[in-house]
Amino acid sequence: MENQIQNKKLEILVIEDDQNFINVAKNTYMNDTNINPKFASTYEEAIQYLNDLKIDGVVSDLFFPSKIDWKNEFLGEFKEELDRVISYFYNKCSSEEEKQRMKKEYIDHNVKNFEDFKNLDENPSGLGIMQYCNKNKIPYVIASQGERHRGKLGIVRRAVQYMKSFKKSKDDDPLARVLIEALPKSSFEYNIETDKGNKETWIDALYRNKRGLIDKIRVPEQDEIKVEKKYS
Repeated sequence: MENQIQNKKLEILVIEDDQNFINVAKNTYMNDTNINPKFASTYEEAIQYLNDLKIDGVVSDLFFPSKIDWKNEFLGEFKEELDRVISYFYNKCSSEEEKQRMKKEYIDHNVKNFEDFKNLDENPSGLGIMQYCNKNKIPYVIASQGERHRGKLGIVRRAVQYMKSFKKSKDDDPLARVLIEALPKSSFEYNIETDKGNKETWIDALYRNKRGLIDKIRVPEQDEIKVEKKYS
């Protein structure tokens, strides 16, 4: 894999529907000698690229147009896991008083997470991309501008932890991604400093140590050093 990477440009698919952010991404990536970027603004366009080309990695938005209602696609998985969680906790109870305590301490916030996801009014199409990439072992990074979505990034972040499509097991391939990564600074929505209008965010999406896409594809260290000098 590493020898192949040394001898070719990486085919990177960028999925973004905001034209201002697309322009910043293009201006940043088109001059990068390590990659050959492709751009899609809908789920359908992205899947066409993924099916037709050998894509090495994906940088994707979370909320963008798709003909598929991805919230409803994953509601069933969420509900199945929620029911299992509720059953697990209630089965540990030996009295009604203990059930009420368990409901307050463990059940209610799980139910709220489900209701929050169920009531989303934007299409989390990035979940469809995550699912596709997991199945096909394609490294990816989700870059979402959290403050633009008024708490919805956090809702989806919590929801994916209930979905079997994103569950990890000890036998999972290390390329599988489970949690949404909001670049560049923090994994917690209240402290997100992501600005996709800034080229540094797009650079981070590729090159940030251990969380960037290039590190997931395992570009040799000398390539990463070359890029750091180029962008400094």
